[in-house]
Amino acid sequence: MVANSEPIWLPSICGNSSRKWAFWDNDLTINTTTPEFTLCFQYTVTVWVPSAYLWVILPFFAIYLNWLPTVNTWRDKSWINLVKMLLGSLITVTLIVDFVFRLDADPTEVAVYLASVLSILTSLLATILSHIEYSKRMHTSSVLLIYWLLACVGGLGRLLTYASNTTIDKSEIPHTILFCIYYVSAFGELLLHFVPDLRAKTVAEQRLIENNQEKIPLLKAQHESLPEGSRYAVELARIPIKQQCPQRWATAFSRFVFWWFTSLIIQGYKKPLQFEDLWPLRLEDSCDYIVPRFKKFWGAQLRKVQSVRREPTYKYSHSKSYQGNGYSLLDEQSHVMTTPDVNIPNRKRPNLLWVLIRAFSTEYVFIGGFCMLCLVLFQMLRPQLLQLILDLLDDDVFYSWQGVALTLVLSFTSSFMTSVMMHHYFYAFHVGLKFRSCVMAMVYRKSLKLNSAARKGTTVGEIVNLMSVDAQRLQEMPYVSHWIWASPLFIALTLYYLWQILGPSAVAGLVLMGVVTPLNVLYFAKRVKTLQVDQMLYKDRRIRLTNEVLSGIKVLKLYAWETSFDKEINKLRELELGILKKIQLLNAMGAVTWFCTPYLVSFVCFAMFVYLDPNNVLDAQKAFVALSYINTLNEPMSLLPTSITSLVQ
Repeated sequence: MVANSEPIWLPSICGNSSRKWAFWDNDLTINTTTPEFTLCFQYTVTVWVPSAYLWVILPFFAIYLNWLPTVNTWRDKSWINLVKMLLGSLITVTLIVDFVFRLDADPTEVAVYLASVLSILTSLLATILSHIEYSKRMHTSSVLLIYWLLACVGGLGRLLTYASNTTIDKSEIPHTILFCIYYVSAFGELLLHFVPDLRAKTVAEQRLIENNQEKIPLLKAQHESLPEGSRYAVELARIPIKQQCPQRWATAFSRFVFWWFTSLIIQGYKKPLQFEDLWPLRLEDSCDYIVPRFKKFWGAQLRKVQSVRREPTYKYSHSKSYQGNGYSLLDEQSHVMTTPDVNIPNRKRPNLLWVLIRAFSTEYVFIGGFCMLCLVLFQMLRPQLLQLILDLLDDDVFYSWQGVALTLVLSFTSSFMTSVMMHHYFYAFHVGLKFRSCVMAMVYRKSLKLNSAARKGTTVGEIVNLMSVDAQRLQEMPYVSHWIWASPLFIALTLYYLWQILGPSAVAGLVLMGVVTPLNVLYFAKRVKTLQVDQMLYKDRRIRLTNEVLSGIKVLKLYAWETSFDKEINKLRELELGILKKIQLLNAMGAVTWFCTPYLVSFVCFAMFVYLDPNNVLDAQKAFVALSYINTLNEPMSLLPTSITSLVQ
């Protein structure tokens, strides 16, 4: 139970005529068996928050809509979009009529007029956005789904207030009826956003079949055409929408909870999955889209590098020039692969990783980073809710609805955090596959253009090594890269809240982590990096020798050199395995160190808390909440060395 306090007033907006017009009153909202929000809170926060969300996000959403081409017209309207427009118009008219009635009635507080005007403008904006989204071929809208969800949740308090009143003033009857109409219409809008509007896609895809030059808006809209992807886009458009990947036509809610994947799980439960059971790739996941997009940014990077410093030009028999000295694997402007001829230490090389990040920055940086930030914040919220529940159990006066509300919020927080975490993993692996596909496709394309002069400096084994091992490392990088900045933030917030509970005793845990972190980062990661370089050298030598043996197998058999070459290859393999054993041993030592650190931190913190002051009592509330914070350190502290090692590799 919250202690009694004076109400919080906003006299300039809500006045101070009665306690019901206070902005917040604990006796009316918290310390009661029938809680309800004050009228000032209902006409300000519950109205301003949904409206502020839509108006704040409007500039960014407008830029995104402007990138998308206009495809559908009024003639192509679907029944779902027509019902959305009808309900939006009904909501706007209802709010206007309610505002007119209030102008004709006795003067009331300013907050009521502000709420009416803001609701009218926002509902009109939502209706216009519904039409624009359909014309831009958007079958679902996460922006409007969140707005209508906030509007329904915000209006629920006012609806319950009307329902709990046994007597209603005669002057309030029209406003009550109009609000019920508004709430039912808003709830209908919310339900319609759980239904995919497939006609928004089918009409546009039919036009694409008729005109192959028309572009499909993708995950990230672009004005440039896709010359290598348009053919696959037309082939994909010929497939019925229901037979394509459900992610293409799933609603925003279905994508958030991954409900679109349920059909494949059920099918795999009934029978073993075959290749024919899988869905065709989406256009934005196919190499017809990924490779041309990567080539565009790679070409820009090459032009930038060549403009900084122009290197000597070497010409080969095929009259194509090769700019620069050094190993150039993915240079599409050159047609050779060569080893360094002149040692130029100051030469600037194109950055492959930066090009990949730029090409797929939407998923890699913004979506993945936003999911990771939400994960950190909600992870810190769970111990706070646990502390509120424990405080509630210690109160003499206990209201059952408070425990139910806190339990529901804790369950929702855990579910939401799980969904956000799965989205982070999904987008990380998704971007990682794009990284790998780009590297493999470009290396393969480059290998087909090598001439005899360039083949002398490389072998098939080295090319295969680039397409397998190096591409795999790039694929794993997005999964752990965000933990490089999220783990320190995670640890800093945890220590801050531990300081609030245990006081200076939390410094002992900070000192312990200050000892363990340099041990893992400065020694284990650095040592693993050195061993990785040595292992790749031995691996290249082994693959090169194996390729030479296979190429000259007739001569080798003729002179009976099998045993000697077999010993040489096994010797290189043993050296490589020895380095791999050392790497795994160092990784295991680092993992054990990081895994044991949270337990050592909890032991040291509790011991110092009791030892520093005899008056400190380690009760259940402090112990459970502190352990909850310390347990959250397991994942970031275990993934931090992994992310550093992966980035180094």
